[in-house]
Amino acid sequence: MNCLFIYNPFSGKGKMKKHASAVKEILEKKFDSVEVRPSEKIGDLTAFSREACGKYDVLVFSGGDGTFNDVLQGLAGQENKPVLGYIPTGTCNDIARTYGISFKIKRAAKQIIGGIPKEIDCFKVNEKYAEYVVCAGAFTATTYETNQQSKRKFGKIAYFYDGIRRNLKPPVFNVSVKSESGEIKAETNFITFINSRSVAGFPINRHVVLDDGLVDMLCVKLRHTPKHSGKVRAFFKVLKIFLFGNGKTLMRDSDIIKLRGSHFEISVEDGVCWNYDGERGECGPITLDILQRHVSLLIPAKRLRKMEKKKSFLKQREMS
Repeated sequence: MNCLFIYNPFSGKGKMKKHASAVKEILEKKFDSVEVRPSEKIGDLTAFSREACGKYDVLVFSGGDGTFNDVLQGLAGQENKPVLGYIPTGTCNDIARTYGISFKIKRAAKQIIGGIPKEIDCFKVNEKYAEYVVCAGAFTATTYETNQQSKRKFGKIAYFYDGIRRNLKPPVFNVSVKSESGEIKAETNFITFINSRSVAGFPINRHVVLDDGLVDMLCVKLRHTPKHSGKVRAFFKVLKIFLFGNGKTLMRDSDIIKLRGSHFEISVEDGVCWNYDGERGECGPITLDILQRHVSLLIPAKRLRKMEKKKSFLKQREMS
């Protein structure tokens, strides 16, 4: 099998620059040939990924969650997609957390050569793609507006500081959502579609099934009272989602709306901008579809066994 190894040399304080040769040596233990290509400008990783379709058996890439999104833009919708191998070097590494991929570069490379390919879902949002989260509102601009130099120097602390600073007055907007499981209209400061265990390093969606063609939507509904608009209350509801996750605590909260489905039509004002996997996406109304088992990712065998066991347990619970 032949392998293409691409990476973002600026992600995660430039760690991959120092380890690229060692990673290549590890990959050569598994693959007949390994070609290495670092990106030089924005758009390179997407272009490399598209070129890999039909040419390489495996595409190994390194970077943060935004890098995963760049790769997905090149692969999704294409034929003869290579199997993916991921080495995380970003700040939050939510995708790696979901799939049990090590944050240590050499160990992640070894997990790739011993990994098992697993077909997983992804989002199609209008004509673009996302892997694990699509969201808008409070805190969602932090991941792409926080200064890159601060992120490299302070990591997640930079996100935290910038998020609080920017969201002392969180944005409020009207949203309308139609799906096969229902329809909602609300004034909100936060809406998210999640297909991962972790978002911003918080284990929001522990019981997610990653190949069922379904996704969870959570939306904070502003409650108006004679005395105030409920903006402060809604701000703390967003924090509640991150602190307690998508479980029984949220199910009992009437101010948090939950839908589950595979197709959503979302209407918002043109000035509302979406976050796709930590990167700035489109603004305004979107149509969101789940592409079931659309890409194949090499996952550590131990994590895959846990995922399949949990999937079986949840299926049995739904049937009982």
